[in-house]
Amino acid sequence: TTDPVLVRLCGGDAVPDIISSGPNMLLEFHTSPYDNPFHPVPISYLPGFELEVKVFFVEARSHSYVRQSAQCEFLLTSFDMPWGILENPKHSLPPNTTCRYHFQGRPHETVWISFIKYHAASADPAAYQLSSECNARLRIWDGRISSKADIQSNVSLLGDFCKDEVPRLCDHSLLSNSSRFTRPCSLAESYVSTGNELTLEQFLRQGSVLFPLNFLIRYEFVDTLLEGFHFKDSVNPCDRVFKSPAGTMSTRKFQSPRSVFYYGRGGSQNLSCILRFEPGPGEGVKLTFTRLKFGERSCATQEDARTGRWKCINNEKGRGVA
Repeated sequence: TTDPVLVRLCGGDAVPDIISSGPNMLLEFHTSPYDNPFHPVPISYLPGFELEVKVFFVEARSHSYVRQSAQCEFLLTSFDMPWGILENPKHSLPPNTTCRYHFQGRPHETVWISFIKYHAASADPAAYQLSSECNARLRIWDGRISSKADIQSNVSLLGDFCKDEVPRLCDHSLLSNSSRFTRPCSLAESYVSTGNELTLEQFLRQGSVLFPLNFLIRYEFVDTLLEGFHFKDSVNPCDRVFKSPAGTMSTRKFQSPRSVFYYGRGGSQNLSCILRFEPGPGEGVKLTFTRLKFGERSCATQEDARTGRWKCINNEKGRGVA
């Protein structure tokens, strides 16, 4: 057969879970003449083996299934989903397997990932030939990498983890359920790309049967687009200035920042942004709000019948006018 070998086992130790990538699995059992000593064997000695067989169902179109072990490549884009959950392959992978997960956003987006769960099996201290090697390795690249060595420009390493090293964890998210909401993952518990691409690389020297690497990741594509130009003397990136093109009268659209890093879940609870409009000579500025939302505040905007101006009226009794 030309199928890859998942694992080779010798002796009578416990056999780990072995999961095939398809409906078929070939098991070869070899004996040796040296296994039959000339001295009497105890009555409890039972040569051979006993296996327990189960059937697992894995979604073939998910990122937890590798169709071909030689091509363990996945592409996750913001065109498919703005955010999601990524989990390691649910079946066993052969030795010397490299899996790459490419996160690709739009030109004005960045990639934000948080490890909700991570576990890498350590080597057996008795196996000296394996304990010194990095049998399961995980790397996080700021950018897109490929199997071709000549396409690695403008890519930097965000994290390299081997043996007992673990990435930044946001494991308190596991405590969240239908009746309990945990705080969001902070930037100190996450990894964020500088551009619109990020790559997660997993290398298994001895395969995933003996040295499994399990992870659960939440990923999100963050929209960082800001209209206008940045203030020269301002340290706040959301302070913007809008200038009228010379010699032309134009109508342009603007909106509040869309990046979650400016708000409570990914940034500050109190946000202050200054938008300055600079018309040309002989021009004025007319603002038309097409949509306005203030969350779940108890106030409403009403028009004053006498002045024609809009007021913010607090709907709670005894609070007066906001």
